[in-house]
Amino acid sequence: MKSQLQEVTAPNSMKSRYSDGYKACIRIRMVHAHMRKAMNSKEDWDYQKWDQPIHQVIYTATILPFALLATLGGNILGVINTRQEREDIFHLWRLIAHVVGVHPSLIPTCEQDIWRLTWMELHQVFIPDESTAILGEALWKSLDEIFPFDQTKMIERWKRELTHNYISSLAHLMLGNEIATSLTFPKKSITGLALIGGIFATNLTRTSFARFVPQGIDRLGNRKSLKRQTLMQKIIQNTHADLSYDRSRV
Repeated sequence: MKSQLQEVTAPNSMKSRYSDGYKACIRIRMVHAHMRKAMNSKEDWDYQKWDQPIHQVIYTATILPFALLATLGGNILGVINTRQEREDIFHLWRLIAHVVGVHPSLIPTCEQDIWRLTWMELHQVFIPDESTAILGEALWKSLDEIFPFDQTKMIERWKRELTHNYISSLAHLMLGNEIATSLTFPKKSITGLALIGGIFATNLTRTSFARFVPQGIDRLGNRKSLKRQTLMQKIIQNTHADLSYDRSRV
């Protein structure tokens, strides 16, 4: 089993309505529909304060920025996409947004639209409050479950420190210092930035070389997809995630 993100972004995952990614989008849409029905039936739901449960602004705030994060994160880590590649990524996320249930009027038609929508969301939705720190702290604590290290061994403690430095520095670069700080993530570190710089140089060299080799980009992409699948399988195993969607287990 794969994660939601892996399912919708794997090669050919949205090729047809019977593909894994397409079915994952429908599953999420149904889950949200059940959640809306349950929340609307609660007498203590405050519409004046919280608006409609899981409304369209929430959809766009949690789905479409992934398109920017994919390209922005790639640039930071040395995967510099061509204009056509960026358009392909944005087109994929437009399709995902459509299938999940984003209203057509809120689905950006180009990269500039996505940037405008993201800035609007930053000013209207991503407003830090007391729950932001709680969420960030929980996310950071979960790293030891996602990437477990045997802290009785010095080399494992060193690997853990490097991993946390890398992730915190990358979070600050991708989310910005204000959002990362509001999530209480540790500050950027020289070690973390050095690791990112090394990965940037490695990926830039490999990607540049692949562009001069026949079908090099496709081969490189397939290899990275397999590595991502392997990583996700390890994370699922480490966290004992239940991806059966079996309601009897709830």
